[in-house]
Amino acid sequence: MVTADNGPLGIKLAEENLPDLIVCELFMPAPDGLEVLRSLSENFTTIAIPFIFIANNVDEQKRTKCMELGADDFILKPFVRDELLRQVRVLLRRKEITEAHERLRSVDEISVLGAKVRELLHSLRTDHTGLAEALTQMLSLRDAETAEHSHRVVMLSDKVARRLGLEGRSLHHIRLGALVHDIGKVGIPDAILLKEGSQTDEERAIMQTHTALGRKIIEHMELPQAVVDLVYHHHERWDGSGYPDGLAGENIPLSARIFGIVDVWDALTSERPYRKALSEDKVIVHLLDQAGKHFDPMITKVFLEVIQNDVEWNNLQFPQG
Repeated sequence: MVTADNGPLGIKLAEENLPDLIVCELFMPAPDGLEVLRSLSENFTTIAIPFIFIANNVDEQKRTKCMELGADDFILKPFVRDELLRQVRVLLRRKEITEAHERLRSVDEISVLGAKVRELLHSLRTDHTGLAEALTQMLSLRDAETAEHSHRVVMLSDKVARRLGLEGRSLHHIRLGALVHDIGKVGIPDAILLKEGSQTDEERAIMQTHTALGRKIIEHMELPQAVVDLVYHHHERWDGSGYPDGLAGENIPLSARIFGIVDVWDALTSERPYRKALSEDKVIVHLLDQAGKHFDPMITKVFLEVIQNDVEWNNLQFPQG
C-alpha cells in the first residue's frame, strides 16, 4: 500500500505506481480530491484506476460532479472499517472482471484478424489488390510516405518486368514483392524511421535491418520465394557493395535487381523530410552513372526505356560495356 498526505504527491505516486485502487479524501487543501480525480482522469495511464472518495458530507451537486469525473463510490464519515473493505473488494473484483473481458476481446479480435489475413493470402494466389490496400493502410500508421512509396513502385515495377518479358506468376510475384518490400520498417523505431535529417552510422545500421525484419515477417505467410528474395535483397548492389548479404551480379535474384532500380528512382524523385525531390534529369544521370556499379546494366537500360516517354532525355547516352 502506498500513501500520500497531499494531492500533488498522491497524483505523482499514482502515476508512478499505477495502484489497483485509490481511496482519497474529498475535502483537503488545494488541490482537493476533486482536482486529484480530474488530473488522474485526464491521464490515459491512470484513468481506469477505481477511485473512492471519503468525505463527511457531500451535497447532490458535488456528488454528481465527482461521478461525472469518474469517481466509483463514496464512503461517508464516520464509516465502519468493514464497509470500506467490502467496497474495496467489490471494486477490485469489478476491475478484475473488466480486464479479463478486455483480454478475451483482444484474443477474439486477433483471431478474427488472423482469419481475415488467411483469407486475404488465399485470394493472393490470383489477385494482389486486397494486399495492396491492407499494406498501404498498415504502413501509413507508421509512415505515410512509406505507404505512398509502396503504392507507386508497384506500377513501375510491373512495367519494367513486362518489358523484360516476365508474365503470369513471375509478374505477379514482382508486383507482390514491390508491395511488401518495406514491411520490415514496422519494426524500426519512430525516432529513426521518421527522423528529419541525416542518420548517424548507428541509426543507419538499425535502418538496414528492415530487410531482415521484412523477410522474417513474410516467411510465415507462405508467399513465393521470389517475393521473399525481393524483400530481403532489394538493397544489394551489382558490384557487391550492398546489403544484407553483399551479393553481386547475377547472384542477386532477378526480382531484387528489377525492383532495386525502381526503388531508387522513386526515392530520389520524391520529396522526403530530410531533402527535396531531385529532378528527373538529375536522377537519370545518376542511374546511368551507377549502371554496372549499383544496378544491373541491362535492367538499367530497360528501365530508362520504360520511362522515356515521361522525361526529357537531353541527348543522354548509355555507357558502353
